[in-house]
Amino acid sequence: MAFVDGVHRSEWVFKQLSTLLPTMKPGGYILFDDINFSDDMERCWQAIAERFPRRAVIERRVGLIRTTATF
Repeated sequence: MAFVDGVHRSEWVFKQLSTLLPTMKPGGYILFDDINFSDDMERCWQAIAERFPRRAVIERRVGLIRTTATF
């Protein structure tokens, strides 16, 4: 499991995701905090969510994916 929280800009979130995915086994979970922080973060979450069929949103603030695909 990994938790992504920090710079709330898509360019940084995509870099963090690209760094994390190769280190995680399929079935791992990644939590993304503040997915509704800004329009940019909402678009970022939508782009990530489209690539991962197993995902959830918790209280419209935290996004969760299960690592079953590559980004």
